[in-house]
Amino acid sequence: MSDRLQELYLQLLSEIGEDPNREGLVKTPSRAATAMRF
Repeated sequence: MSDRLQELYLQLLSEIGEDPNREGLVKTPSRAATAMRF
């Protein structure tokens, strides 16, 4: 499930026009997926 959440957050970042590969966002999908598990 965590991998799927990471994929969805990655897609969300792309859809809103952000570059998910930029330095400040690289770990965001993982962090967001971890936060949602609580």
